Amino acid sequence: MTDAMQLPECVEVMLKNWDFLAFTAYDWFEQLGPLVIGIEDDLDNPGLPRLLAVTYDRNSYKADVHTLELLDKYDPATEIIIQFADVDGGFRTQCLQTGPGARPPKRVWFFEMLRRAEEEPETIDVDELPEWFVEAVMKLTDSGVDA
Repeated sequence: MTDAMQLPECVEVMLKNWDFLAFTAYDWFEQLGPLVIGIEDDLDNPGLPRLLAVTYDRNSYKADVHTLELLDKYDPATEIIIQFADVDGGFRTQCLQTGPGARPPKRVWFFEMLRRAEEEPETIDVDELPEWFVEAVMKLTDSGVDA
């Protein structure tokens, strides 16, 4: 495998924890809008990745065309855009699509929020929940399904 094909350890660790990455990406999308998830080594916790929410201002000279094109085309319900320092020292930006058998980000977020509502209601600010989620829970409740 060439260096260009190898992933930094922090990225490999994060990809192995898909549900955490998917939940975080969709949660941040709901809060901030379209974004890139930066992945880097956590200097305070060696061996663990640190995630960063990276938003791009279209008028900024720092926004590269490739990243802006990915942001325009990606579907945050099923895809995650990640950005990281590659093993060769360059930066890589990639759009990850939900693979066969994997749970898409919006679904991971939905079921985790249902779990939190049931088991950890103090962790949820009901006023900050997206309208689509509240409507879905209301439909479940009205239909007699125990959410």
